[in-house]
Amino acid sequence: MDQNQINRLLALFNRGDMSAVLKLGKALLRQEPNVAVLHNILGAAEAATGQGTAAIAHFRKVVELTPGDAAAHSNLGIALQDLADAEGAVRCFEQAIQLNPTDAESRLRLGEALRTLGRSAAAMEAFAQVATMHPNHPAAHASMGIILKDLGRMREAINCFSRVVELTPDDPAGLLNLGGALGDYGRTQNAIDAYMRAIKLVPDNPAAYYNLGVVQKRAGMLEAAASSYRNALARAPENAEYHNILGLTLRDLGRRQDALTCFAAAIKANSESAEAYNNLGFVLSEMGKFDEAIVELQRALSLRPGYPSANTNLVNARNRLVPRWHVGMMNDAPRNEAFFRGIREAVGEGDLVLEIGTGSGLLAMKAADSGAGQVITCEMEPAIATVAQKIVAKNGFGQTVTVLNKKSTDLHIPDDMPDRADVVIAEVLSSEFVGEGVVASLRDARSRLLADGGKMVPAGGSIMVALLADMPGPSDQSFVGEVGGYDLSGFNMVTATKIDMMLKPDDVRYLSDPIAAFSFDFYDASAFTGRTEHFEITVKEDGDCIGVLQWNLVDLGAGVMYENDPRSIASHWSTPLYRLGAPRSLKAGQKVTIEASLAEDRVWFRLMD
Repeated sequence: MDQNQINRLLALFNRGDMSAVLKLGKALLRQEPNVAVLHNILGAAEAATGQGTAAIAHFRKVVELTPGDAAAHSNLGIALQDLADAEGAVRCFEQAIQLNPTDAESRLRLGEALRTLGRSAAAMEAFAQVATMHPNHPAAHASMGIILKDLGRMREAINCFSRVVELTPDDPAGLLNLGGALGDYGRTQNAIDAYMRAIKLVPDNPAAYYNLGVVQKRAGMLEAAASSYRNALARAPENAEYHNILGLTLRDLGRRQDALTCFAAAIKANSESAEAYNNLGFVLSEMGKFDEAIVELQRALSLRPGYPSANTNLVNARNRLVPRWHVGMMNDAPRNEAFFRGIREAVGEGDLVLEIGTGSGLLAMKAADSGAGQVITCEMEPAIATVAQKIVAKNGFGQTVTVLNKKSTDLHIPDDMPDRADVVIAEVLSSEFVGEGVVASLRDARSRLLADGGKMVPAGGSIMVALLADMPGPSDQSFVGEVGGYDLSGFNMVTATKIDMMLKPDDVRYLSDPIAAFSFDFYDASAFTGRTEHFEITVKEDGDCIGVLQWNLVDLGAGVMYENDPRSIASHWSTPLYRLGAPRSLKAGQKVTIEASLAEDRVWFRLMD
C-alpha cells in the first residue's frame, strides 16, 4: 500500500476527523483487506466514536496478521476492557507482556482488569511490577493504594497515596485518595489537610467537599461537616446523596426540622431515593410522629421491598418497645461460658484489653481474671455505665477495669486508652447478628483501636436461616384466624412481618436444612459490605411454611463456637421470624428462593413467590 495514503489517514486521525478516517480507511481496506496498519487505524477510529464491537473486530484482525506484535494484543485488550470483557482483556494483556516484558502500560491495564474481576492479589502483583520497573510511576502507586485500602491495609495504602502526591503534587486525585485513607485510619487532621489541599486545586469539585465532610462527621466535627456538605451542594444542588448526608448530620446536631427539609430536597432531586424516604421516616419517628413516619417508610419499601433499614424502622415505628434483654443476656449460661472460653483463649498475661459495650461489666471482669493487665470498657448509656462502675468496684476490679461513658467510636489514644489494645472484646451482636452499631464499632475498632496482630472476641460468625414449619407455638405468635367463630384473618395485614420469637425446642420444626446466609470475618475491613443475595433452598419434607427463621452462629476464636439454634438451646437472643402473609404449603424436593438483604446494622429476609 502507498505510504502516502497511510500518512494521509494518520493526518486525518490526528486532526480528530474520524468520519473522514472511517470513509477513507474502509475504501482503502476494500482494495487491500489484509493491511494491519489500516485495521489498526480503523480500530482506533471506531473506538473513538463509541463503536466498540467494530473496533474489536479490527484489532482482532491486526492480531491475526501480526501475532508477534505486543502492541496489537494490548490494543485488543483495551477495546475488550472498554466493553467490560475483563476476562478477554486479561488474556490479551498477558500475551502483550509475554511478547514485551518491559511493557509497563499493559501491566497497568492488566492490573485494572484483574481488579475488576476481584482478583486483588494478582492485580496487586501487576501494579507492583510496574512500580518496580518505574519507581516514579504515579498510576502504579495509586492503583496499589486503592487495593490496599479496599483490603483494610490503611498504613500501606497511605504510603502509596503519599508517594502519588509526592510525584504529582498538583493532581487533586492523589490528594483525594490520600485523604480517604487517612480518614479511614483515624488520622483526622491529616485527612482534612489533604482534602483542603485538593480543594485549593479544584475549588469547584463537589466531591472534594463531600469527602471532607465525611471525615469531619466521622470525627464528630458536625458543624464543620454540615458546612462542607453545603459547599458540595452549592456546586451540585441536584445531588440527592448530598442532601441526604446533610440531613443526617443536622439530625445528629439535634436539628430535626432542618433535617426533614434536607430529606424533602433529596426526594425532590430524586423521587426514587428509598434512602431519603427512609431517613425522613426515621427522623419523623424520632419526633414521635409515627403515623407520618409509617407513610414515608412504606414509600421507601415500595421502591425497595427488601430494604433492611426501612423494614426495621417500620417495625420500630409500629412497635415502639423498650428492650428488656440485658437481664436475659446476663443469665444466659451457655452464652456466658462460650464467651468466657473465647476470652481465656485470647487474653494473654498483662494484655491491654478494650471491651465495647460494658453492660454489667461481666466480660470486662472476666478479661481481668484471665490475666489482662488493664481493661478499658466503654458504655454509651450513662445510667448503665454508672451501675457497671459500681459492680466492677464491688467485685474487686476497680484498679484493673476502667469504665468509660463513651461510644467506642469516640475513644482516642492516649486520652482514653494508653495504646492500641492487644484484645478487643465486643458483645454488641443483636438477635439479627448485625445491629446495635456493630458495623461502625467493629470497623472503627479494627482500624484505630486494635494493635497489629491483636485479637478480637468474637472473631466472626454467620447469620443462619431455615424455613420454619407451621407449629402451634410460633404460629399462634404470628397469625390470627378464626376466634370465637369470627374470622379475624384481616388483622394479619397490619401486624409486623418480622417477629422476634422466643422458641422452645418442641416449638421448632424446619422444612429445610439450615444455611449460612451471610458470614463475617471481623478482621476483614469489608466483612459487612452491603449486598442482596438470592439462595435456592430445597424443601426436605412436606408441610406448611410460616416464614424464614434466623439465628446466630458466633465464632469466638480458637475453635470456640456459640450457636443459638432454637432446636437445641434456649438463648437470651430472640430468633427473628420473617413471616409470610399466610402459611404456604410446600412439598419435599420443592426448591424455593430466599432473598437475603444486608445493610449496615440491618438485615432482612423474604421468601420469594
